[in-house]
Amino acid sequence: MVSFDTPRILLSGVSSGVGKSLIGLGLSMAARKRKVSISCMISGPRLLQASIYRRISGRNVRSIDNNLLDEKMLARAAYRAGVGADLILIEGTGGLYDTPDPETLRGSDAFVAKSLKCPVVLVVDGSKFGASLAAVIRGFTGFSEGVDIVGTIANRIAERNEFGESVKENINNSLRSAGFEPLIGAILETELEAELPSGPAQQQENKTLLPRQFLVDIEKLVSEHVDFDQLLELAKGAPAIEYDDIDNEPQGRTTRIAVADDSCFCLTFQDNYELLRYFGAELVSFSPLADNALPPKIGGVYVPGAYLRDYGPDLARNSSMRNSIKEFAANGGAIYSEGSGTAFLSREFEIDGERYEGAGVLNGTAQAVSELAAYSKATTLSDCVLGEQGATLTGYSTGEWKMIDDEGASFSLRVSEGGDKGYPEGYSPTSGAVMTFQFFHWGSNPQVARSFVEAATKNFQFGG
Repeated sequence: MVSFDTPRILLSGVSSGVGKSLIGLGLSMAARKRKVSISCMISGPRLLQASIYRRISGRNVRSIDNNLLDEKMLARAAYRAGVGADLILIEGTGGLYDTPDPETLRGSDAFVAKSLKCPVVLVVDGSKFGASLAAVIRGFTGFSEGVDIVGTIANRIAERNEFGESVKENINNSLRSAGFEPLIGAILETELEAELPSGPAQQQENKTLLPRQFLVDIEKLVSEHVDFDQLLELAKGAPAIEYDDIDNEPQGRTTRIAVADDSCFCLTFQDNYELLRYFGAELVSFSPLADNALPPKIGGVYVPGAYLRDYGPDLARNSSMRNSIKEFAANGGAIYSEGSGTAFLSREFEIDGERYEGAGVLNGTAQAVSELAAYSKATTLSDCVLGEQGATLTGYSTGEWKMIDDEGASFSLRVSEGGDKGYPEGYSPTSGAVMTFQFFHWGSNPQVARSFVEAATKNFQFGG
């Protein structure tokens, strides 16, 4: 067992829709402006928000969904997020105690806060409260032992109430009378947050390409109305926590893995990338939109989720890249794809009745659908690039794709959603490929990353 004490803070809410994302992004921009090295984490399967935080912070963003990871895995993810960071900022999801399991609080921000011994800053929709906000804070602070609420940010407040009084001062007086500290921040009403994506992963439309001016505006808004220095001091009060590491030492570089990474391909649990690096892979970015071929001297390819609805025609026109990927697969290269990345690697993909030519690694047609999203579990049916038979993974299905015209397809996985008996998935058109419509969090079984690196290393050693 080892320990770490990186300053950390969890930004949660009294409910969903209170503006956590706007405040979190603004705080991230403010940290960069102040030369504070910030590392961000996201609660829940919200890959869009993670993509935005990655661009702002310049670091991969960990997803700490406790429906996917146990407490040991959460601590491990937090440690890796904190390496070289001055501050870990965790953006929560929904209300602090929102969960289908109120007895254990599993699935809630409160569970994450307890597991990581993380101080909580509570975000409240100030447009709905005045002095009575103190009563709400009292209810939240006394609801569950072990949840340390250290401060409050009131969002969307008016400057003055109907009596001409300062709303901020009115709330602060009430908090002081109840024995609480004044607000860390009081943010005036704004239309900016309407631009932000919300909810879990979806690949229908790219809502992550936010204008730079928007980010500049939210940094200014948050810096003017939130005490960043006070928040940082509160984060420094987080106690040390212990964790079990995967191995004693990370592995030296043994292979190069090409990762599709551009405005189209960017949706994944970014923890997966860090695990590949940990087990010895050098990650090399490429763009299926702009590049003519895969990078040279690689042993593996990772194709994450993508916005095919926005970029399908452009991808179909880039025949040289599609041929390069198909040739790599035919030569035995290790390939992993997920979500819309799998649709792109199919012979063709269909969106709203329109079909586009894909890379042709998988002989079938991927069809865009609209089915229910769900958490999922998978078991390998045989030895494959993700591990030996019987290896397990947890993940998330967005319900956006299905495969048709795929007679004779080979499968590497059995996937179950919501406790059902499961169905074959994880297409393996070659011995070196696993292609899934799921998003699996490799932190739930880090040995999967080791197995993929080993498969890429073998291919790399023999000419890649």
